[in-house]
Amino acid sequence: MVKLNGTQLSEADSLESNKILYAIGDFERLGDHGVNIMYSIRKAYEANLEFTDDAKEEIAVLVDAVKEIVYLATQAYIGNNIETAICVEPLEQVIDNIVFSMKSRHMVRLKEGKCSIDMGFILQDIHGTGTAFLEIDGNKVEKELAPGEVLKVDTGNVVAFEKTVNYEIETVKGLKNIFFGGEGLFLTKLTGPGRVILQTQNFNEFAGRIISMIPSK
Repeated sequence: MVKLNGTQLSEADSLESNKILYAIGDFERLGDHGVNIMYSIRKAYEANLEFTDDAKEEIAVLVDAVKEIVYLATQAYIGNNIETAICVEPLEQVIDNIVFSMKSRHMVRLKEGKCSIDMGFILQDIHGTGTAFLEIDGNKVEKELAPGEVLKVDTGNVVAFEKTVNYEIETVKGLKNIFFGGEGLFLTKLTGPGRVILQTQNFNEFAGRIISMIPSK
């Protein structure tokens, strides 16, 4: 791509180079997501957390579907095959349905006491010298908690906190809170001392606002 930058391209070649450039970014994101999964698994291993047999079966189905969609997408790209590409979007909807079903069954297992909230809450340590970039939805809010000071917020609004801050995950009580609260079922209880970074909009709220702007067919 660097060599192409100084070359006079035809319109067709320019379109093709743009397609390649966008695809490079998409493939890079696949790699990034793979690394994120690796970090989550390593944290779960270090905390001695294990999936239940039911969860393992559900994840196996999801993994097979993801493998299939990645294979179809890459084959469609390599072969410039529109028929194969058309198969990708319906499978993406299938994956969305699988994830929704998995989350619903997870809620049932939580209510039945077959698993704990903490098992689904993985933290990532950031330490060292330099600048860390954080992805934040909405505005950033920083708060310095005094020793023993407690802050309860929707789990989706928590971005980061210092190691001196103690955290606990609590279940929101009451059907009204579950249906109309921000994150729905869970609150994060943060106890000082230490600095806390929050975001004013969690991902679910952001997605909801975007969806509301999409015109209906």
